[in-house]
Amino acid sequence: MPYLAAALALALSPILAGEEPSLKDSVGGVASKVLPAFVFITTAGSTASGAIISADGFLITNQHVMGDKNEALVRLGSGESYRAKLIGRDRQGDLALLKIDAPKPLPFLNLGDSDQLRVGDFCVAIGNPLALGAVDQTVTVTLGVVSGLHQFRGNGIYNDTIVTDAAINPGNSGGPLLNLSGELIGINSLGETRLGLRSNSGLAFAIPSNQVKLWIPLLKEAKGGDVYHARLLGLNFETDQEKLPEAGALIKLVDADSDAARAGFQNGDLIITFGDLPVWNVNRFFGILGIFPPGTELTAKVGRQGKTETISLKLDERRPARLGFKLSAPAAADQYVRLSDVDPASKAGKAGLRNGDEMLEIDKMLLTGAAQFTHGYLTQRWLPNLIAGMRIWLKVRRFEDGKFVEREVKYITD
Repeated sequence: MPYLAAALALALSPILAGEEPSLKDSVGGVASKVLPAFVFITTAGSTASGAIISADGFLITNQHVMGDKNEALVRLGSGESYRAKLIGRDRQGDLALLKIDAPKPLPFLNLGDSDQLRVGDFCVAIGNPLALGAVDQTVTVTLGVVSGLHQFRGNGIYNDTIVTDAAINPGNSGGPLLNLSGELIGINSLGETRLGLRSNSGLAFAIPSNQVKLWIPLLKEAKGGDVYHARLLGLNFETDQEKLPEAGALIKLVDADSDAARAGFQNGDLIITFGDLPVWNVNRFFGILGIFPPGTELTAKVGRQGKTETISLKLDERRPARLGFKLSAPAAADQYVRLSDVDPASKAGKAGLRNGDEMLEIDKMLLTGAAQFTHGYLTQRWLPNLIAGMRIWLKVRRFEDGKFVEREVKYITD
């Protein structure tokens, strides 16, 4: 019986938790020991990575790996294959929780404390880049360092990322970023690209494990559907460089009857902390806001007329916006994504959008590259993050009066 108890305890324990190997032997040791908790993921011909995070078969990957799929074929490092069902998806945070129904407890990775990371710490990325694992059934391991922390990538997608120089390529998505103790400290999500080349540039981003921990309970309750992030609408921040403070996020205007106004924010407030985390600029504020699930109760400290005031608030859920249009699937030769099925009674239609409009910019961001790539970005990343009450700015091109003309369209989603 003691042997049975010991074996069961080992099976239900996270891999490598608490060990502190030296750098000399750690990378190979970490890779070989965490392999049983790594999964190769295949969906409709594409391949990616994931990690088992509990003995009962829950595994985490990126939402952009799953797209709109509700299941995936996963292969464990041991060679066993299973069908994994989608439990919940977080389109904004780019997380997807899946479940394997295995006949026995599975090895899993311990979620480490990403708040303990320091710039310069070694880290290990494990994945299936460029589907190399399909050739020899092995993972690819890269070593790097934590190059930066709390990086906000904008567009409401990656809010508070770990930056690493560990090589991340297509196929690494959803795989684990590990410390030298074998703990999962991040989910590899995004490699920086240049000139449209989807290859390692020495700059990659991972979703911190502590952010993942906040969302797992909501994902487990999603019943195969979506979870939505919190919102705080109505804040308009100062953008004039000459007026910006050395630290903090300076509010220029609070919209009347908005989330922010009801919470107690005022014109001219300087946000110093939010959720007990320091706010050193506007990007950091949005990065912090994106961490928290709806319903979170927190406080913000603001500088107001020479005094520090405390604002208590509860974050509301972000309701998906009613779009009022669709995006046409582009042909191979198309340069721009076109709008279709524009509802003239919608906010988008009343603002002036028309069928056939070609999208040039969204929120001052140029849509460059092939239309097929841009269409994927818009449908997987931009549209799912549009929420009711959000300000939208579009630049479109249309053919009228015998020539192409550009139009700027602004409206608030409903």
